Amino acid sequence: FLSCLMHNPISNRFIYTILACMFAISLLGMFMGGMLGERIGLEMADIAERIVSGYGFASPYLPVDSGEPTRVSAPLYVGIISIVYYFFGIKSVEANTLLQLLNICFNAVSLILLLKLCEKHFGTLQAKVFSIMFVVQPHFLFIAAKAWETCLTMMLLSMLLYFIMMA
Repeated sequence: FLSCLMHNPISNRFIYTILACMFAISLLGMFMGGMLGERIGLEMADIAERIVSGYGFASPYLPVDSGEPTRVSAPLYVGIISIVYYFFGIKSVEANTLLQLLNICFNAVSLILLLKLCEKHFGTLQAKVFSIMFVVQPHFLFIAAKAWETCLTMMLLSMLLYFIMMA
């Protein structure tokens, strides 16, 4: 078994299997923990709510109509949340579930990029062990369940690292 892990290159079948396991574990963990579709994030969701309601990129700590701009978070992920809220309803179960699924997708892209990097620079066994540890790491489950830019930032940093190391 160990020699099979060590000497066989990473196939698409392994990647599909590990991604399916990641999605299943994440969704099952969110469902069992009561987090799937529930209220997610605080500041970012409030800023996105203000954007959709027409108050702009306003502070989540001041009254809604104060119009004071915020520096609490970067606009990229808040913009994504705003788009989802615009189409699915502000802080609705559907919108929250879609954002959680999007976070899992961000984690999946990070996993694939880091798996390829690990395989090239450390070997097949280390890459496979890394991918299994990535999937069962409970921290990734909890960051995917919240509306915060952690998953997106990790994906963007993984992309940057991948392109720097593979160049």
